[in-house]
Amino acid sequence: KPSMGLLTGVWRYLFDIWDSFILLFPPWLIWTIAILSFLGYVFGIFSKVIDMGYQFYYNRKTPPIPAERQEQFDRNVKLSRIQQQRRLEELARLEAERRKEEERIRFITKNS
Repeated sequence: KPSMGLLTGVWRYLFDIWDSFILLFPPWLIWTIAILSFLGYVFGIFSKVIDMGYQFYYNRKTPPIPAERQEQFDRNVKLSRIQQQRRLEELARLEAERRKEEERIRFITKNS
């Protein structure tokens, strides 16, 4: 029988350690860990693929907006700002009128 090579001896030594260690655990535990690990691996691949698809989809360049639509949008924005300003001025005017009226009522009730 030829003598064992050094590497073979080292591997046999490591296998003996591994064998004693693994026999400490019941087979169902080992199988459970193996199956869960495999499922995690597969799920990890799936999530990577899904993530890549998501990134690919959302990093696409949006087509440029036609100039006339952009102008229309700008006009609408300007118009809505003007309308908002008018509404605020109207509200301020009504508030001032209400205060004057309250002041007048207070004055009348105080002096009667």
